[in-house]
Amino acid sequence: ESNLTSSLPARADDAMEFRLGSQQAHEIRHLVALQDIVALTASGEFRIFSDSGGITLDSLNIKPQGAMGASEVQPALSGGSALYVQAQGSRIREIAFDPTGLGRFTSEDVSIMAPHLFDGYTVTQLAYSRAPIPTLWALRSDGTLLGLTHLPAQDVYGWHQHTPGAGSTSARIESICVIPEGNEDVLYVATRRRWANGSSVVHIERLASHIFKSQADAFFVDAGLTYRGAATTTVRGLWHLDGQTVQILADGAVHPEQIVTGGTVTLEEPASVVHIGLQYISDLVTLPKVYDRMAAAGQGAKKNIAKVDMRVRASQNVHAGPSFAMLRQYQPRDV
Repeated sequence: ESNLTSSLPARADDAMEFRLGSQQAHEIRHLVALQDIVALTASGEFRIFSDSGGITLDSLNIKPQGAMGASEVQPALSGGSALYVQAQGSRIREIAFDPTGLGRFTSEDVSIMAPHLFDGYTVTQLAYSRAPIPTLWALRSDGTLLGLTHLPAQDVYGWHQHTPGAGSTSARIESICVIPEGNEDVLYVATRRRWANGSSVVHIERLASHIFKSQADAFFVDAGLTYRGAATTTVRGLWHLDGQTVQILADGAVHPEQIVTGGTVTLEEPASVVHIGLQYISDLVTLPKVYDRMAAAGQGAKKNIAKVDMRVRASQNVHAGPSFAMLRQYQPRDV
């Protein structure tokens, strides 16, 4: 690829220069390698290919595939598609080869399922985690982290948002990236936290693994750290949480809340695996129920729900009820 020379007469492996023919000026912002080369421009998407194998001077084909365009945010590649930010910056699209045999690429808006997460904001960075669960991570202009659980083969597209800042006066994520570590792709973020004492610090934070070998490793806190070693009642090194009320998991058991003093917390019982961090609450809101063979998919139809079944995996202390203000704990039990 370092040989950009040409010759007379022209040969198949000569360097070539060509322009995209269009009604608008198209600044090429990204070249994406999918089944063919896809040029994402400021105003559209173009397929660059050859019907006879390799692209040469005699076999070059360029065909427009859409007119949405891409922003300057680096796209993320998944298994057989590319996820990119639309030119205006407030929508995320997925471009993939059309499997219906039309011989073209199609681009769809994957943010249409959760427009409230994007309206009034722009997306400034993308990162893609392939394992253990394929997830697109998107950094919003206000410092909020968005995630898309991305399993196209199973028609799974689930958006979720992650807002840091519990215990601090304000917090925003400034940058994101994904780094392979062993059999997982790990998300790293740079988070600027402003604490009540007036300090402003950027933390390099790592998303903890969700693959747990034991209950003692179930690590779900914000800005947290882990102690492993000889059983102790004193855990030090929590200077970044000084003065904050923290959640504690000690050897798999929930410990009463503590206030960090001088970077230290004292446990009521000695423990050898201790997770400590800021609490966060996760709420799940489901989409309206869709009924087959009903007008407008049954939207607006009143139903009396008598029973709801929920299946969980490796979970305990589940609370459920008709509203967040009326929850009842369901104790785990062996079947």
